[in-house]
Amino acid sequence: MTTSRVGDVQVRWRGRWVGGALLVASLVAILFPARMWLAVLTALGGLLAVGYAWAQALARGVVWQRRLRQGILVVGDRLVEEFAVENHAAVPLLWADVRDHSDLPGYTANRVEAVDAHGRKTWETEGVCRRRGVFRLGPWDVVSGDPFGLFEVRWTFPQARTLVVYPRIVRLPPLTLPRGRASGVARERRHTFHEDVTVTGVRPYQPGDAWRRIHWRATAHHGRLMARLFDIEPSGDVWLVLDLDGRVQAGEEERSTEEYMVVLATSLAARLLQEGRAVGGLWAGRYPAWVPPREGTAHLWTLLALLARARSAADVSLADLLRRAGPLLGRGRTLVIFTPTREVGWVSALLDLHRRGLAASVIWLDPATFDGEGPASEVPPFGPFLLRAHIPWHRITGTMPLEVVVKVRRRRREYRILPGTGRVIAVEVEEEV
Repeated sequence: MTTSRVGDVQVRWRGRWVGGALLVASLVAILFPARMWLAVLTALGGLLAVGYAWAQALARGVVWQRRLRQGILVVGDRLVEEFAVENHAAVPLLWADVRDHSDLPGYTANRVEAVDAHGRKTWETEGVCRRRGVFRLGPWDVVSGDPFGLFEVRWTFPQARTLVVYPRIVRLPPLTLPRGRASGVARERRHTFHEDVTVTGVRPYQPGDAWRRIHWRATAHHGRLMARLFDIEPSGDVWLVLDLDGRVQAGEEERSTEEYMVVLATSLAARLLQEGRAVGGLWAGRYPAWVPPREGTAHLWTLLALLARARSAADVSLADLLRRAGPLLGRGRTLVIFTPTREVGWVSALLDLHRRGLAASVIWLDPATFDGEGPASEVPPFGPFLLRAHIPWHRITGTMPLEVVVKVRRRRREYRILPGTGRVIAVEVEEEV
């Protein structure tokens, strides 16, 4: 929940016609003295005085407030904002045009309101978050004035809140995710001396072993030099690799390969982290991301925030992405690759990583089922090559329903003002998305 009430207020002269009328009346009164012109000048001067005093009273006495009701929003949620205006002036706020400059698709807080003297009014604006992404609520301004239209009062609120709309977590189809160097669901555990993996045991020191690999505590315990053993599969860490090459995407908006990729990757990350596995993310596109595998719910929100921004761009192909990122992926981990491509050239880059100790699973989003162009195929062009290398793959179609079934709880702290005392307190709030 965020409150916005700090803004700049300006009073501007808008009654040019009154100024012109005063000038003309003054000249006529000088050239042709008469009581009628004195009355006209008095009326126009009084009009200016009343209008100016009214505008100044509003500028000093009206307070605006804007507050977002939710802390976490996902696609499909209703966004609710609360607006409040307090008029401490002795004159009414006859009209106020609220002008919002938010860029959340399909949402606007534009409104016209009126408030009595010494009155208060609140209202809510609502909108549905139809697209994931990072958006802006605000800035905003309010325009009002005196009853005669002589002076404009403008409150400007330059603050803008960054709003992240997270992708939904949905039910996943059955997926085969190998671990380490294993294919299918089998697991193969082998010992190695590479230092980028986890220590799994010790053995007697042998000539040629590096001194930095000696396990000194085990050496003291056994009374002889002991060397560390490493496991090429530390914990079943998973890399989620998204093919955001804009040249191979199909479909539009919610029914697009890009959107399905992000939603499925989000859902898989939530499931794997819930199982205690470490998950990382890798993709190029408009907003490239590289997030090393980590565990825990806090890491899930980091991934979700990055996936919310993920957008395709015709810059880096899947083959180039795998080749460039190869040295950063480590050993003994699993790659889950999401791609809608029909090309086969990238498979060689994947096989190179597979030979280096990385297991893989491919989730293919059949592009023909998203845009209707070309015949749909039960087997992707690269399917036989993957099967030969014992790399499992799965086909996803554009008709697959994205059923929301997983909810994630998150605790956050918000600050509230106690009525009457004005004291600020911190409150723990639990949200479920």
